[in-house]
Amino acid sequence: YDIFGISQPAAITFDFTQYVDDADQGQLRRKIDEEINTPGLRALKRRRRPGTKYHALVGDEFWFELTSSPAYERTMLTDLKRAMLNDSSLWESVELGGVTWHHYYGDDDQELRIESDEAIFFPMGARDVFKAYYFPGEDFTAVNERAKELYSVVSPDYRPNMNEWIDIYVRSYVLFICLAPQALMNGVLA
Repeated sequence: YDIFGISQPAAITFDFTQYVDDADQGQLRRKIDEEINTPGLRALKRRRRPGTKYHALVGDEFWFELTSSPAYERTMLTDLKRAMLNDSSLWESVELGGVTWHHYYGDDDQELRIESDEAIFFPMGARDVFKAYYFPGEDFTAVNERAKELYSVVSPDYRPNMNEWIDIYVRSYVLFICLAPQALMNGVLA
């Protein structure tokens, strides 16, 4: 955000316990539209394409609060595409309010994770929101050359008259960047 000179949007607070009856179901949808879909798609500007929609990676507690809320259950009951309401198992995805919510697993060591009570919202299907930039390799064969996605080296058996194995090395020098950070949002449970 500092590099682009913009301020990070404030976290969107969710309290799924307040949506308990049929009237509240529409209020949850309105909250999602007003605080995620509308500002997010507007922030994309010319990057938005037909079919662009938001996805959310959510932590454990966020997932359990979302999928056990009465508003979620009512929404799923009225949605014919979700015939198995109680089949929402761990590490799955659900659609609610035009957003696809993913229960994010992370990695086994929990180094790459989302906090249990948080959600991260990002657009999918938009043009040039996330981009990969490749850089030249680190050895002398890459000097004055254009960058490649992959650099591979095949190193044959070094023993004379012994052609039994080869070592294959593959490297990539890539930087992933978000070109529209104003379209990224996060949420937190109340």
